[in-house]
Amino acid sequence: MSPAKQWAMVVLMLFGTAVWTVNSAMSLGDWRPPFLALVGVGILFGGAAVLARVNRQPGQQRSSGHAAWLDGCPGWVEGVVLGLIVVALGTALFRSLRSLSETAAAARGWAFDPLLVFLFGGLTLVFLLQMRQVCSAEDEQ
Repeated sequence: MSPAKQWAMVVLMLFGTAVWTVNSAMSLGDWRPPFLALVGVGILFGGAAVLARVNRQPGQQRSSGHAAWLDGCPGWVEGVVLGLIVVALGTALFRSLRSLSETAAAARGWAFDPLLVFLFGGLTLVFLLQMRQVCSAEDEQ
């Protein structure tokens, strides 16, 4: 995937997260749950960046992409983020299925669940981690 397409994908994912946050806040009439989901995403991004900085070797060549700040991030971070995404998705599905008797409310609740803000942000981080691995593999060749 070309760098322009990668950049466009990241921008699209971040735009989707922002739109979902606003829709969720407007639907719920409360900014706290979507804001907490964004804080959770921020903690994931910050933690990945700190781990990358701590684990980066002094002589390590950094890749040349917009995911270069994740160079040195341990591989297990991606697994942790994917695990949190699965938990968030499972929780959102459980909430949705629990309220299936109210079909309109269930569809509306699923469509604007703040957990999906966390899901989109987490998927953006996973995409960036994958891009970093692809960039570093291409740089080695």
